[in-house]
Amino acid sequence: MTVACELETIEVLRGLLNRCPFPSRWHPGATRIAVCFDDFRCAVEALETAGDEEGPDGSDAVRAARARFDRLERPDGQHPYLDTILPTLEAMELALDLLERDPEAAAAFARLKR
Repeated sequence: MTVACELETIEVLRGLLNRCPFPSRWHPGATRIAVCFDDFRCAVEALETAGDEEGPDGSDAVRAARARFDRLERPDGQHPYLDTILPTLEAMELALDLLERDPEAAAAFARLKR
């Protein structure tokens, strides 16, 4: 685990990742959401394992994930899972912020995304 991340923060991120409902294929944004969920899953895993081994610079991979996240459509006020989705989106953003601040975690993220 990295100095930048407390174990408690990672546990909260993992919990939100595991609880957020994942849309079915019929959902108009299902493919984009799936990619962002994979980014989030890899980010949490990278934050959990950062420093376990050396790796290449991961900043390009993190920037690409941030761009995908920024393009992701946000649900409107009528969405049935809004109370779960909004905190998960905030958690995704926090995970990316933490990766941007921690080169070891960013490198671990890049390895996971290969």
